[in-house]
Amino acid sequence: MEIPVAVGSIAFSICIAILLTCSWRVLDWVWMRPKKLEKCLRQQGYNPTGDLKDMFMLEKHAKSRPMGLSDDPPPFVIPFFDQTVKIHGKNSFVWIGPTPMVNIINPEQLRDIFSRINEFQRPKLNPLAKFIATGLPDLEGEKWVKNRKLISPAFSLEKLKHILPKLYQSCSGTVDKWESLVSNEVFYELDVALPSKFVK
Repeated sequence: MEIPVAVGSIAFSICIAILLTCSWRVLDWVWMRPKKLEKCLRQQGYNPTGDLKDMFMLEKHAKSRPMGLSDDPPPFVIPFFDQTVKIHGKNSFVWIGPTPMVNIINPEQLRDIFSRINEFQRPKLNPLAKFIATGLPDLEGEKWVKNRKLISPAFSLEKLKHILPKLYQSCSGTVDKWESLVSNEVFYELDVALPSKFVK
């Protein structure tokens, strides 16, 4: 009679141990590790800010109004990060779930990050996104280095100096046409379509 009771108590003890282990891992993932990261980032001078609710609300508000040609683009394109920089300064971070996303604006810090590609990993994308779109931003490690070496000569300063006047001429002509269309209207919606020679 004692054997079934012993097996039952062992099974109960194992279930309790598994439950406690899972609870500890969830608590560590949701609370303890984020608090350690926040403490570390605060010691380095970064200020926490906002949450996803604020981000979505600001993006919805920015998309609800038209942007003028003379308006500053960041409040319309990246409103949450623009407001974050204005309120909390250039050194701040945002929580995306239990993961902090650090805003880095200092060019020297960016140079340091881009030179140490193996230490600073990009956030992992949704696995389904790999089937939809992959490219240079998704590459890591040696693949990134190889493709960067292939692309870097195309963006050398000398080549960009030759391209810039042509790009300016093309864009200024298009913007002049748009301004002539909009000049009489208070609000004007313009559908920009590619020329037929670019569409297959």
